[in-house]
Amino acid sequence: MNPPAGNVNPSMGAMSPAMEQKRQASFRIAFASLVLSAGLLAVGWYDYTSTRNELLTLLVDQAASMRQAVAAAASLGEAASAQTQATLASRLLDNARLLGMLDARGGLTQAQLDEVARVNRLFRVTVLSASGERELSAGTGGPPPGAGRPDTCLRAPRTRAASRPAVRTARASPPPRGRSRSCG
Repeated sequence: MNPPAGNVNPSMGAMSPAMEQKRQASFRIAFASLVLSAGLLAVGWYDYTSTRNELLTLLVDQAASMRQAVAAAASLGEAASAQTQATLASRLLDNARLLGMLDARGGLTQAQLDEVARVNRLFRVTVLSASGERELSAGTGGPPPGAGRPDTCLRAPRTRAASRPAVRTARASPPPRGRSRSCG
């Protein structure tokens, strides 16, 4: 005898139509959830890769811009340094010409030299004789008068202005090696 169709036990192999519909609905929901998850994963991956590419492009552009800014700053720094050196050289030559003119007109005194060095804010001014010995010195830089030199160098007799070959101004480096250091 066969049991009636409405009262079939599912473990026995046959299912009721209502149970079959519920089962198919759950498969559809699971399949739809799987497709939706796969779609969201694909959209997320696409968004991640496009955002990453966009950020990398932006980073490369900013690096190029920064390199250009640094290069421009370096070239402007070099130009400013060259202009400063040219201005400083011109100023020092003007001061040397002034001191040479004062010396040619009647002899340069220590007081005049001190005043010119103070007014023009010169680091150091050294007046040399024709033989290369120090006659006068002024400014804030360098050794104090008489340091390491005999007193005769400080009181050396002045010669004519025309016999003095040069006036050195603001020389920050020491004299070249090999010269006599007894007076200079």
